[in-house]
Amino acid sequence: MKKLLFVSVLIGLIVFLVRKAMADREQWEGLSEDDLRDRLDERLPSQIPDEKRQAIADTIVTKMKDRGAVAEPGIDVDDTIDLAETESEAATA
Repeated sequence: MKKLLFVSVLIGLIVFLVRKAMADREQWEGLSEDDLRDRLDERLPSQIPDEKRQAIADTIVTKMKDRGAVAEPGIDVDDTIDLAETESEAATA
């Protein structure tokens, strides 16, 4: 009985952590490069020298661009989502 309770609590904790990580990821994906840099400036401690903060931001932005998680300038993220939903509905019909 104790093992079952332990396993269920462990599974619940894992599910919670995965959902939290996915929610955090959704907050960062789809931001424009400027918005992403602004958010990074808020999150990085002010004790880090400006040059180092800029290098960190450049690295993060580059990796997110490679993954396709940064919105291109002039493209509205909501329009892109609506277009993807429309295409998937058309494919299933």
